[in-house]
Amino acid sequence: MRELRGTFWTWLPAQRITSSWAPDAFRPEYLELDRELNEPGSYVRLTELVRIVDPPVNKEPGTWHVDRSGVQRRGVPQTREAGVATMYALPSECLLVARRWDVRPVVFYWDQKVFRGPGTTTSHFFVLEPTHGESIAWLQRELGSEKAQLQLQRFVVGTVPPNLLRESLTQLQVRNLSTEQREDFSRLVLEDCRRNASDQRTGILRRPFVLTGATFEGRLAQFEEYLESEGLFSRKNAWYIEPATDNRGDDLFTVRPILARGTGNSPRPNVRASAREETNRKWREWFWDNSDFATHRIFDSLHTDDDLPAHLLALTTARSSPPPGFGALSAPGFVPEISTFREVMVSHLEDGTGADESDLAAGFAFAWHTSLTGDVPPTIDPEIDDDIIDLLTWARDVYRPVLALKVQQREQVVGAYLLIGDDQLDDHVGEYFRLSELGTALAEILQPPSELVEEATRRESMRRLSDFMHRLNGPLMSATDALMDIEAFLQTSQDVSAALVPDEAHARAMARMNGDASPVNYTFLARFNEIARALEQIQSVSSQVKKLSRIEDRLQAERFSLLEVAIEICREVRHGSATVDLDDDFAGDVYVHADRDVVTVALKQVLSNALRELSERRVDDPRVSISLSADSEHVRIAISDNGLPVDVALPPDPFDETTSTYFRSGKGSGFGLWLVRRAFRRHGCDVGLVENRDADGARIPGVTFQATLPQTETMQGGDT
Repeated sequence: MRELRGTFWTWLPAQRITSSWAPDAFRPEYLELDRELNEPGSYVRLTELVRIVDPPVNKEPGTWHVDRSGVQRRGVPQTREAGVATMYALPSECLLVARRWDVRPVVFYWDQKVFRGPGTTTSHFFVLEPTHGESIAWLQRELGSEKAQLQLQRFVVGTVPPNLLRESLTQLQVRNLSTEQREDFSRLVLEDCRRNASDQRTGILRRPFVLTGATFEGRLAQFEEYLESEGLFSRKNAWYIEPATDNRGDDLFTVRPILARGTGNSPRPNVRASAREETNRKWREWFWDNSDFATHRIFDSLHTDDDLPAHLLALTTARSSPPPGFGALSAPGFVPEISTFREVMVSHLEDGTGADESDLAAGFAFAWHTSLTGDVPPTIDPEIDDDIIDLLTWARDVYRPVLALKVQQREQVVGAYLLIGDDQLDDHVGEYFRLSELGTALAEILQPPSELVEEATRRESMRRLSDFMHRLNGPLMSATDALMDIEAFLQTSQDVSAALVPDEAHARAMARMNGDASPVNYTFLARFNEIARALEQIQSVSSQVKKLSRIEDRLQAERFSLLEVAIEICREVRHGSATVDLDDDFAGDVYVHADRDVVTVALKQVLSNALRELSERRVDDPRVSISLSADSEHVRIAISDNGLPVDVALPPDPFDETTSTYFRSGKGSGFGLWLVRRAFRRHGCDVGLVENRDADGARIPGVTFQATLPQTETMQGGDT
């Protein structure tokens, strides 16, 4: 008889067998689970605590997304047409139970207040929403318990892969925990969620981000989009304020939520400035401080004594009125400073007595009423007075820590962002330092070093130039090919060429129309040559842009011989009738630390310009000389020619593209020397072009190009 291993034997009633055909559903641990579930009062149906909902299709970009790996920060969701499953918007608080899994059932908890941004998921999850006002965070931990996991696993017995049905989920039971146990579990789950959200936000801030908007307003809009798209702050919790007058002693500020254009909201008539002028004065001193160390500060934190003025607090919270039913405190539009809230809460936190919410609410209501009215309130019974609980809930929402982030334009303060943090009663110290870390990172984005701005602008410009050249190359090549075909055809068809020449009267009429004295310029051949020259100039611009793209790319520094580069360009550049001399009097080789390709492109451009100048001016004895010299830090290179006549002055800024005579005459792009200057400046050096002079200082024909290169790593920030 064959030996059976790993087999269990038990007696199963016939009615039990009809409920499932899979023997695995009756393993001993499942039968033990049934006995425990049947104990009166020990378990409660999951559907008594939550309801399964069908969330709506997400129509707006979600900041967070829940998939099988957990709650993840995400960008703008793609559409279904792009091959991505439909996204569904999550409620403000919910549990997500996976319909399928590999090893263990998957359960996640979502709280929009913790992650501070909208969330989405797919149809792979059941979404469970609370049926009462209490938090269901504890249920994530409970659904991860052994008994809950056994129930979920039994529900999917016999399905491959495991497939949880909606009807099965409604039969799930969870332990009937005490209020204290639920609160402890909820605290642990929320701490995990906060840590997850904080870690992912920190990861976001570690990625480089530079504002590249062309205008100040454009950069602010880009910054605000960054705050919301990355899930750092929503438009409900982020405000931009700016002074309403030029008087630095005024307390009037206009306020608008982020991503809302306009002049903002004027202060409400029934919201008066703080009665404590000291608070307003400290705020004004910080706001108008232009120093580098005053870029951001945390206000209204239980960890510090910096208070936000009451009039700003009222304008930056949608909950500007306490809940109704608490006497004089229901006056609309009035929000006192945080001082009373801080005194009561800090005392509670330092006392460590663990007072429950009702006792804490009663203490706060008593202090609140006394500080505002000066009267002792009537006796408050926390067991029957629901208004005080509402008051505490409102206060916790209003009196949250605020990250104030200064905005400068031309080194002058013009505004500030007020970014509201989370409820700080759970961990006021941790929330303070989290906002402080955010403030440091966001201040660097708002006020980046100039070299970062230059780098970001350069990259954006190069991206656009590359796109432009990509679009231009196709038509340019087609036009060039067509002209070459026409030219070949006309050379072989003389009769057609003769027939295309206009009569003299027509040519003169065209000349008069264009203010030209010579009708010869309007023959077909002349116009054809004009097109050819225009295409040649376009090709020249295209070539220069390609050089610019290489120059503006990230420099690849290396140590190389500048003498070898000089010999290389002398060999590769066509001299024509000119003589090019390389000064070999320098003892030994000359090494520099730079990008060899960029330096080679620049020096070739200088030599080509010199040779073209000699050819255009038809110098009798055209000459170019290249010399090298060095000191302890730099290597100097000079390229001289004898082309510019003594009676012709060198333009004041020969490296500007509009200065080029070849550009103005249509014979060149004008970019050549400008590219050369840019190449050397990217290495932290500069260039010059001077008229040639003899030992006595008298002018002699020609000009000399002068430049330096570093012998050590001294290039501009980030390029090495």
